[in-house]
Amino acid sequence: MQSEFFKKHQTNYEELQNKKLSEFYVVVQMVTTELLLGEGSILQPSKVTMLYGLDILGYRTIIGLYIENKEDNRYWLKELEKAKQRGLKKVLYVSIEENNKKLEQAFKIVYNACIKESLNQKIEKIAKYTQKKWASFGEQEIIKAYFSNSKEEYEEQMKMLEEKYKENCIGSLLLKDLRKQMDKEIEKPLLIRHMINSYASKRKFKNWVKKAEHEYEEIKDLEDLVTKKKEQFTTFERMRPYSKGKWSEILNEIYKTHFEEIKEYI
Repeated sequence: MQSEFFKKHQTNYEELQNKKLSEFYVVVQMVTTELLLGEGSILQPSKVTMLYGLDILGYRTIIGLYIENKEDNRYWLKELEKAKQRGLKKVLYVSIEENNKKLEQAFKIVYNACIKESLNQKIEKIAKYTQKKWASFGEQEIIKAYFSNSKEEYEEQMKMLEEKYKENCIGSLLLKDLRKQMDKEIEKPLLIRHMINSYASKRKFKNWVKKAEHEYEEIKDLEDLVTKKKEQFTTFERMRPYSKGKWSEILNEIYKTHFEEIKEYI
């Protein structure tokens, strides 16, 4: 049973898109997934993007849900300017899930943020284009390699993966491409790697959207989606992705590198 407090504080679409934001987010995550939107038999596949941020205390906030207007070159600039008007002054890291140059450029212009490509989409691509038995194995093992405690542990894990995939031509090529990115990222402290690539949160959002298409006959628009899944959105915002102790460790690593940039928000 849900508590009365929880029921009273369930998020609706208007609140989600217009609520006051924190002045500073340590990281903003981008998550995309496809949803069939429309009424009756007229359904259109639409790419839904969620942006959410972790503030200095480690609390998670959904900045907004979006369907990008690709004909409007200023779409993301306008949306991020709205976020600025809602109180968001500075972003340190942005994790971009896919090759979205317009969103990257908008974050650089509006927030001068440090852009990091997320591993999630490339990992999913390996799973998608390889045999099923390799897919489930590879997905978990790549994540394990990326979150290695040391460079030596990472190298050992990657060599094992490359050996496993050597007879799988597509898997080998995709893994080789992925490794180029991972080799650069592995130099960063483990805790920052974990924060930038918040895999579990992204999978959770995609699962909500996927389930929505099966649970309801139709989803008319994003407002309709939030109305039908408001319990999940509310839960997502009210849960911290890290314990206080773990978040303190993450901040300690960030302070070492970015103290001058963020000292006014401490």
